[in-house]
Amino acid sequence: MKLRYLLPFILMFFSCENNTKNLQLPASKKIQHKKIAVHTAHKESYISEKKEKEALQSQISTKYGQQFSFCECIQKGDSLNKALKNKKLTDNELDRLLIRFDEIDEKCQAFRINNANATPLERQRYSRKVKKCLQ
Repeated sequence: MKLRYLLPFILMFFSCENNTKNLQLPASKKIQHKKIAVHTAHKESYISEKKEKEALQSQISTKYGQQFSFCECIQKGDSLNKALKNKKLTDNELDRLLIRFDEIDEKCQAFRINNANATPLERQRYSRKVKKCLQ
């Protein structure tokens, strides 16, 4: 009975042989060197958020033409939404509004870029900016 309890400890003792030959210090230096290389490569490929936005805006303006300002987009979109809420619209008026919606959408592409990583503070700033445009 005692042998049953002692056997696992004996096996652990012999199986956990300390083999210092397997430890190689230069390998750890290689790993550190790779980390440094990756870190510096990341810095070289980093594009600031401002430069990225400028590049996106230039691509949008070449594709869609001159863009409206932020407040113009907000005001035009708001007036369009108010007009679309009217339940007494005829088919011709609705068609004109939808065509106008497409025109506004094309001229406001620069502001359609959503930031999925926006913090609550950034969202509050955005809503204050929108309210300021609508006043």
